[in-house]
Amino acid sequence: MPRRTPPVPPEVETRIDASPHDGLFRYAFRRPEHAAAALRTWLPEPLLAHLDLAALRRIDPVSGDDRLGERRCDLLFEARLKGRPVLIQFVLEHQSTVDRDMPLRLLRTTAELWTDWRRRHPSGRLPPIVPCVLYHGARRWTAPRDLHGLLDLGDAPEVAAAMSPLVPQLRYLVDDLNRAPESALRARPWPALPKLAVLLLKCARPDADLSTVVPRWAELVRALAADPDRDAWSAIVRYILTATVTPPGELAERLAGHLPGEVQEEIMSTADKLIAEGMARGLARGREEGWVEGREEGREEGLALVRSILRKQLQLLNGGPLSTAVQSSIDSASAETLARWTERVLTAPTAEAVVSD
Repeated sequence: MPRRTPPVPPEVETRIDASPHDGLFRYAFRRPEHAAAALRTWLPEPLLAHLDLAALRRIDPVSGDDRLGERRCDLLFEARLKGRPVLIQFVLEHQSTVDRDMPLRLLRTTAELWTDWRRRHPSGRLPPIVPCVLYHGARRWTAPRDLHGLLDLGDAPEVAAAMSPLVPQLRYLVDDLNRAPESALRARPWPALPKLAVLLLKCARPDADLSTVVPRWAELVRALAADPDRDAWSAIVRYILTATVTPPGELAERLAGHLPGEVQEEIMSTADKLIAEGMARGLARGREEGWVEGREEGREEGLALVRSILRKQLQLLNGGPLSTAVQSSIDSASAETLARWTERVLTAPTAEAVVSD
């Protein structure tokens, strides 16, 4: 019986990636029961009949011998065939754009995983690896579905037929969300987190108005908000508020009246945190460019960014336009004063209270 691959370390198990699309994908499918639900949708029935997905196990896709700590793939899972001690590994990849060379990428990933396996298991056979790609780009997936689609096998059919068995094929599975109707995604027998994640990945184009979309999924939102895993709900809310070009505070205001009351507070609170983070990044960028120390380069850009974000947050706090006095205070405030106000904006009752000094 082959030795099993080491499980994912605790610090990797609980980490939420900072990249919006990649982070949501990895977070939504990191739990074996969520990945198993997806595999039951993606894999052919003859294979599913022999797999023990109830014992699916996530393993670390970063090689222990890789000094750079490079991630082999987005997610990697391990299952066993029923009644047999044979492992099958599933590579789950996320794509937001069509990559024509995807078969080549997956060939490299597969070869690296097998090399890692052989290093740990000097004898015995290699585990089969089944690559799966979740795609949510604006255009349909047009890349070749196997390595043969990238190879020049010649124009003569008889030559191609003779050569085909002699070169690797590496077929992979694609879940193209672009071609899946929203109703079909909602009908998938998946838990709330991965189902809501694929709906968001499908609909969250940069210019999309999610305030008209998310309310259609109120039952999923309510189910996820009631989940004891509060990090899951927080990850979804953060993605909703950052996946498009709509400012977080403005989108939160639009959403608040269309979602269950129990989730409105979380959305508004997360929007406040994101705005505060944005202002902090603006201040940090300004400091890096020298405007706090008085150097002219980058000064105006940094100050303008912080003032713009602060105005929007104070407008939300007041529920309307700012007074002339508040506008004037923001326009004339120093970098140090702006830094102090960005911390105060989350606790002050009014815009006037924020700029009271």
